[in-house]
Amino acid sequence: MATPGFWRVLKWVSLIGVLAVVAVFGTLGYNLGPAWYAGIAGAVLPLVAYIAIRRRLGAAEIRTRARLRWGASGRMMERPSGKEDTNTRGRYLGWTAEPDERVVDERTWRDLAMDEVFQEMDVSATDAGRNELYRLLHHCLPAQTEVKSRLDLVEAIGSDTRLRDTLLVELAAVGREKDADPASFLWAQDSRRDRLASLFIGMGVAAVVSVVAIPFLPTTGLLMAAGVFVVNMVLYYGKARHLSALIPTLRVL
Repeated sequence: MATPGFWRVLKWVSLIGVLAVVAVFGTLGYNLGPAWYAGIAGAVLPLVAYIAIRRRLGAAEIRTRARLRWGASGRMMERPSGKEDTNTRGRYLGWTAEPDERVVDERTWRDLAMDEVFQEMDVSATDAGRNELYRLLHHCLPAQTEVKSRLDLVEAIGSDTRLRDTLLVELAAVGREKDADPASFLWAQDSRRDRLASLFIGMGVAAVVSVVAIPFLPTTGLLMAAGVFVVNMVLYYGKARHLSALIPTLRVL
């Protein structure tokens, strides 16, 4: 499989090709007649190649970083600030608790220095994986059937390089969303209906009605469309900051 270096060279070659085509035919100008248009259009091909190669380069870089994580020590992993929020992991234990679970109490956890064990084991690429590892370590030995299921997964991922690469690349892509913890979104967010929800629906209907009305009642339709536009702009800027903060978490989900 091609290395990031290979794709990086191809990226620059394709970019130089785009610039060369534009520079040559841009300098010659209309002196070429109809051929000038064909020459400029020819820049589309190296441009498309450049875009495709950039995507391949990004995937190759993610794959390389993900392979370096495999088998490494948790303490060797570099993480963005905010990733070591033990309070969030503690809340995750409460959010996902099941009745009659056998869990390791906090005193036993501290006596066994399990925070250090966790740091050593944790090579998770995502916040979700980090939370789940923390939860698993807080529980006593699982049923024999679950133990076998976990061991089968470990063996499959350890022996099947293609499967492992696929999983690592997907998880690395998810992990690029910084501090996007799906647990806090699923459990901690206030899920009550927005008090302006009816207004949102009404403005959507009004927008459609105003467009339909313009051919029949031009003045009324245009005034209504203008009013809808202004109100929707106010609503958008009032809600945009809150909603944009949730977008990375939604991508993770």
